[in-house]
Amino acid sequence: EKDNPFFTIIYGITNTKTGKSKIVRAGHPYPIYQNPEGLIDLFKSEGGAVGMFSELQAVEYEFTFKPGARLYLYSEGIIDSSFADMNKDSFFRLISFIEKHRDTPLQEFIAALEKDEQKWHSGPLTPGEITMVVLEREEKP
Repeated sequence: EKDNPFFTIIYGITNTKTGKSKIVRAGHPYPIYQNPEGLIDLFKSEGGAVGMFSELQAVEYEFTFKPGARLYLYSEGIIDSSFADMNKDSFFRLISFIEKHRDTPLQEFIAALEKDEQKWHSGPLTPGEITMVVLEREEKP
C-alpha cells in the first residue's frame, strides 16, 4: 500500500444571518461557487497539502454566500478519474455538469453525478474515490 505522508483539507465558516463567509483550503481542489444566477466562480486561494511542506501556508478566502447560491466541495478523484486520459477536460466536464444541473434538487444532483461518474470512469469506482459535498444557502422565506 502506498504511504501518503500528507492530506488535503478544506474548512469554512459562514455567518448564517449575513452570509459573510471564509474558507481555507490546504491542498484540496478549488471550491466552486455558483451564484444565484448560475454563474460559476473558482475560489483560488493558496494552500498546500498538510504535511507536504515544513510550514503550512494557507490563505483565507472571503466571500458572501448569497441566498440561492451553491458551494461545491469535491475530492480530487472526481476530476482526476473522470476520464481515462486524466486531463483538464474532466474539470470542464464537471463545470458543465454543474451548470446543466443548476436547478436540480441537491439529492437528485448527487444521484445524477454518481451516475455520470460511473459512465465516464475508466474502471470500477472504489468507496471514497469520488466525494462531493454541495452546500446551498436557502432563499429567505
